[in-house]
Amino acid sequence: MVFRNSMKLFNIIFCGLLILFTIDSQAQRINEKYIKRFPQSITAKGFIGTKPNEFKLEDNLTSGILSYKVATAPRFGGGISYKWFSVASSLFKLNEPNENQKGITNQFDVQWNFYLRLLSIDLRIQRHEGYYLENSNAIKNWDEIKNGLYQRYDLITSSVGGNIRYNFNYQKYSPRAIFSQTERQLKSAGSPSLGFRWNILRVECDSSIVPENIESTFANFNLNQLSFSDIGIGLGYGYTFIRDRWFFNIGFMSFVVHQNLNFYENGLLQKQIGLQVNFQSRTALGYSNDNIYFGFTAVADQMYSNWQNNKNIIYSFSKIRLIFAKRIHTQPIKVEKREIWN
Repeated sequence: MVFRNSMKLFNIIFCGLLILFTIDSQAQRINEKYIKRFPQSITAKGFIGTKPNEFKLEDNLTSGILSYKVATAPRFGGGISYKWFSVASSLFKLNEPNENQKGITNQFDVQWNFYLRLLSIDLRIQRHEGYYLENSNAIKNWDEIKNGLYQRYDLITSSVGGNIRYNFNYQKYSPRAIFSQTERQLKSAGSPSLGFRWNILRVECDSSIVPENIESTFANFNLNQLSFSDIGIGLGYGYTFIRDRWFFNIGFMSFVVHQNLNFYENGLLQKQIGLQVNFQSRTALGYSNDNIYFGFTAVADQMYSNWQNNKNIIYSFSKIRLIFAKRIHTQPIKVEKREIWN
């Protein structure tokens, strides 16, 4: 029910994006000393990327930690970008994860990132079935050499969500120059941002997520199903450092969210409503001129919940890519004056 309702909300927000795109299209005035546009150019790109995903439980009373992760492998993919629109897809795995060591994860993980003039928008739909316990040494008498990491094929997470960020200094600071490669940041600049986010998560397991042979370290935290949703606003800041054609970008958002948490502990339904703080970060490093771009980009996000000040539930996800892009100019472009320090 929670996931079905979240899809209805997702459709409403997606339709609302059409209105936002229209509003954003009216804000085209920029400072050309800081940003260079390529309005008649198409950016073709190839990348190597991965999408880590983690579900973590922490017991503050006993310092117990369970860190479940998906078995992922780096993938090669490609895509194209034109103005604000960008589409990319993974094509094939570069290698296979060690099935004996980490097991198998069946996953559906789609993440969209739109970098407009005024707005930056992230959307996602995720479902992961099958996790391994990274800190398997927490299980008593568990032999990692013989058995590999402790695996939970019955652990399933389903999540939808997104966020919208308003870029105040859009005339000088261009996130799309870094993350969609359709522009160039010519001089160092940054911008504060105001954001809105919403997320829904459902976690289910055939038996307790906390294995029996370590359950005592979690103060009888017998949990096999939970769901929580959050909605809130946040503030952040992003900055791109430029030296010649090299760039380094760093950005963060801090969200205060209203959260609704429901889970079954020891067979009893537990509920909690309150305020929580969640964080999002992104960074990039690379080289860009009028014709080519190559660099490393990473976007990380999380859903965090604290239960009665002694248990933490953390769902984190990210997208990491090494990108090479070529700008295909359909019309001649203005040749830049080379500057050693911007």
